[in-house]
Amino acid sequence: MSPVVRALGWVALSATLFCGSAGMVWAAPSAAMKSVRSIEGIEEYTLPNGLQVLLARDDSKPSTTVNLTVRVGSRHENYGETGMAHLLEHLLFKGSAKHPQPWGEFTKRGLRANGTTWLDRTNYFASFASNDDNLRWYLDWLADALVNSFIARKDLDTEMTVVRNEMEMGENSPERILLEKTLAAMFVWHNYGKSTIGARTDVEQVDIGRLQSFYKTWYRPDNATLIVSGRFDPSKTAQWIAKAFGAVRKPAVALPRLYTLDPVQDGERVSEGETEAEGEAETDAWSEADPQGLPVSVADPVHTAVVDADAVEEGEEDAVVVGDAVPVVEAEGVEDMDAEEDLVEEEEPDAVDVGLAE
Repeated sequence: MSPVVRALGWVALSATLFCGSAGMVWAAPSAAMKSVRSIEGIEEYTLPNGLQVLLARDDSKPSTTVNLTVRVGSRHENYGETGMAHLLEHLLFKGSAKHPQPWGEFTKRGLRANGTTWLDRTNYFASFASNDDNLRWYLDWLADALVNSFIARKDLDTEMTVVRNEMEMGENSPERILLEKTLAAMFVWHNYGKSTIGARTDVEQVDIGRLQSFYKTWYRPDNATLIVSGRFDPSKTAQWIAKAFGAVRKPAVALPRLYTLDPVQDGERVSEGETEAEGEAETDAWSEADPQGLPVSVADPVHTAVVDADAVEEGEEDAVVVGDAVPVVEAEGVEDMDAEEDLVEEEEPDAVDVGLAE
């Protein structure tokens, strides 16, 4: 998931949590939903199968936002399973027997829908102009997707290109790389030290049987929270929720208990990443098809290279590590990242752009 889409997910989640109207008097909810508490206009309920429901009505909004958060993220992944939580986020949108083409329905109904994955959770959300039919349909899709999604090998194969693209976008982002290295230094044993996107080898060689097992283990009503906010009828919505989600059975097996904790930190930990010319720096690649040595757009992640400036100066053939790129690069004149802007302004003819592009 890209940073922009993840940010949208957080905005949707925040909206669902905080847009309730204090003091609102509602009709009685469905008898299948047990009232838990009411805090500043946000009503909390539970279903017999363990699903937590939060209703935050706000008639000042012209739209409705629905969010389903499943409490599973990258910290729940075991050895060889890194990236599974994120893969499932993608595969739930590939449909089920009841809803084989969810993206088509989203478009047809005018829903702005998506999902995000993080360390502790995966969430699925949609915002749309207030409409009973669309709300009822989306609730039904969420309930079905929670336990009946295909999670098929063919869908995984077709989606792998998208996942690789997201992975390579992260590899080309200085902020993402810094965050990854910092978390790895912070946590020795806990999975907070692992990136949500997962290890490339785990993602590309994922076993479909293990992925389906991961789905069945964590995607269940007693491990999820449903939030409805904005303009909607609470009484009708409660009935639709009870009908759609009430039919989802709570597994007899308890959720796995995670108990790994990091020991008390015994000193300062430092994470360093070389960006100077005497070390390794990421830069644009040069294609064989471009004899003038002009940089190829880094928007195509295939053309991202790692340049070892020392090796370049010594004329080594493996100075640049990248797919088909076979450049001969002159690194003279580049001393550090801070000097890059000055070099550009002075139009230094021998300077190599070692900037990192998003």
